Order: sequence, then structure tokens, then C-alpha cells
Amino acid sequence: KFFVQSSSTWDWSCSLYGEDLKDLGRNKYGLQSLITAYERAPASYKSFVAMQIAVLVKDFQSPKDASPWFEIGCKYSDLDSPWPWMLRGSNLISLGDFDTAIACFETALLGDHDLKDEAYFNLGFAPCAG
Repeated sequence: KFFVQSSSTWDWSCSLYGEDLKDLGRNKYGLQSLITAYERAPASYKSFVAMQIAVLVKDFQSPKDASPWFEIGCKYSDLDSPWPWMLRGSNLISLGDFDTAIACFETALLGDHDLKDEAYFNLGFAPCAG
């Protein structure tokens, strides 16, 4: 098989392998490995893996196809980690959904983290993108 089959339980191998395959341009296999990692991941890691999938799908398929993965990444995200919300907002801007993008950037501001300046930058940029 093209992906790691160490067991049916979570480990980082499928996630790391998926990222490596993506870096090598083997996106189809990287996506399959990352989906396996997502299926095996406990809830505490689902956001991270979903965001890996979202970025791969956005880069090599389309922002529209990536949108559900960004949404899943935010669903499992902790507010103290603003990146899922900012990445989802960025994707929504590319789809022309500025109001939802602004809501994502506002959500990114709620957590206790050091990236408030990045969230404010994106929040200020969103109206200009339209």
C-alpha cells in the first residue's frame, strides 16, 4: 500500500507521510494518507489533520473543495489556536464570502494567544478584498 498501516489506532505516521507525499508532489497519495490520519485521529488532533487536508485540497484542487475541510478544522479547534479560523477566513475570501470570512477573523480574536495582530490584519484586509 501507499500509506503507513501501522495499526488502526492514531499515530503521527499517516499525517507525516501525507505531508511528505504532498511535498513531493504526490498529492493524490498524500491526500489519501491524510484522510487515513484524520479517520484515526482522536478529537484533540482532528483539527490539525483537517487543516493539513484543507490546505492540500485548496492548493491542488480548489478553494470550494477545501471549504468543508476548513470548516471541520474549525469545528475541532481550540480558540487558543487561531490559525484554523484565519485560514478558513482566507479561503472564504477567495470564494467571495466576505461576511463569513470576517466572522472567522473575529472568532480568531477570541482566544488567549499571541497572534491577535495577525487576526486584526486579516480582519482589516477582508473588506478591502471585496
